[in-house]
Amino acid sequence: MKTYDGLKTVNRLKTFWFPAILLLLLLLIIQTSGNKFGDHAGKVWWWFSLTVLPLSLLLLILSVRAQQSVYSTVSGTVNWLSILLTVVYYISIVFTLLYEPLSSLDLVSILKNSTIYLLIFEGLIMTFLGLTFLRSKRAKQLLKPESEPVIEKKKDFLVPDGVDTASLVMEYEQMVQRDQLNKLQANLIAFAKQYNLPYQDVLLSQRNLRQLENDRLVNIISSENYAMQKAQITNFLLLKINALKK
Repeated sequence: MKTYDGLKTVNRLKTFWFPAILLLLLLLIIQTSGNKFGDHAGKVWWWFSLTVLPLSLLLLILSVRAQQSVYSTVSGTVNWLSILLTVVYYISIVFTLLYEPLSSLDLVSILKNSTIYLLIFEGLIMTFLGLTFLRSKRAKQLLKPESEPVIEKKKDFLVPDGVDTASLVMEYEQMVQRDQLNKLQANLIAFAKQYNLPYQDVLLSQRNLRQLENDRLVNIISSENYAMQKAQITNFLLLKINALKK
C-alpha cells in the first residue's frame, strides 16, 4: 500500500483551509458592511466562528507539532480521506451561505438550522485528524528526551563471521566527522542488504534526516531543534558503526 509523509499531508490541509477560510471571511466582512444581515450580524459571525475556529485551531496545533517533524508516514487512505473530509466540510459551509435564494427561509434561519449537522461534521473531522496525528505512536517515539539513550535492539546489526570491517568502520567514522550522514546511511543500507542484515531503522533515520533538512530549508524548525534532532540521528548511526566493530 502506498504511503505518504504525514507532515506533507498536514501542510496540504493548511494550504487549502486557511486561504479558503480567508475568502469566506472577506465575503462576510463585505456583506456585513453592506448591512445584509441587519440586526442579525452578531448571530451570523457567531455561526461562522463555531464552524471554522475549532478546526482552524486544530490545524494550527498540528502545524506547531510539524516544526518538530514528529509525523510518521500515513497510508494513502488516511492521506486522501483527510483532504477529502476537509474539502467537503468547506463546501458544506459555502453551500449553507449561498443556499438562501433556494429556500423560503431567511439566511439567519438557514444558518441556525445548519449549526447542528455542521458541528457534528466538524467534530468527526477533528476526531479523525486528532487520532491520526496527535496520537501517533511514531510521534511519541521521536519526542523522547534527548538524554534518553538509544539502545540497539538485540544487537541485530552484527557482521557475519569472516567479514573484515576494520577499514569499513574507519571509512564510516570519517563520514560522520565530515557530516556526510546521507552518504553514510546509503552505505549502511547497501552493506545490510549485502549481508542480509535488518536495515528498516536505518531507512527510518534516512527519512527523518531528509525531512529535517527540508524543514530547515523552509524555516519551520528552530536552529536548536535542528541541532538536537540531527545529533540524535548521528548518535544512532554511530551505534550502528560500533556494532560493526569486531
